[in-house]
Amino acid sequence: MFQRFTSSDALQGIGQNLLSRFLEPFTGDLVAHRISLPGPNLPEKLYFPAVAALFSDAAFLPASLIEALSAIEEMCHPECRQRIETALAQAPPRTRSDLNRSASL
Repeated sequence: MFQRFTSSDALQGIGQNLLSRFLEPFTGDLVAHRISLPGPNLPEKLYFPAVAALFSDAAFLPASLIEALSAIEEMCHPECRQRIETALAQAPPRTRSDLNRSASL
């Protein structure tokens, strides 16, 4: 189902730190499904195949993680990427003060 996430090479391109941070909010849901995450300190040659194996069978994944992975896959489609790029190009530029103001809300 999640072809982009079942390749150790593709996951390695994302990086172990980013994957660990992405998966962290799903820990509770994964535990509820009796799925344990590979340790973030696992050597890369073991970490990426373990995460790829985790993503290889969506039938066992919690709905929250399936939804997140589906959204990421959808954003990777060429049509969606074009829409994102167009929207970003048309968006008004944001200044540092705009970002600071947003963060304080």
